[in-house]
Amino acid sequence: MIFSVSKAIARQHAHINEFRVMILDLSDVPMLDMTVGLALENAIKDAREADCTVFLLCPHDETREQLQRLHIGDWVREAHIFTTRQPALEAANRLVEVMP
Repeated sequence: MIFSVSKAIARQHAHINEFRVMILDLSDVPMLDMTVGLALENAIKDAREADCTVFLLCPHDETREQLQRLHIGDWVREAHIFTTRQPALEAANRLVEVMP
């Protein structure tokens, strides 16, 4: 499962230049390892370099704790980290509406 998550992140990561906002939905990821953490880090860094704002959906406490240990907060603003999908979608939509 871990490698599937990493593969999916890498697959979407290849198209980051096509987007202005990205929501990384970790709803189906109950735990992370270093492979997934590195894939997330690379995707987030590349998104930021492409001027794509990153939102993170992370409903699982254990996954959030693992993300904190990986210092994801260094790459994603606290205001862009959500525990439920609807607020993440609404925040991303609000941002897209004001973007040129």
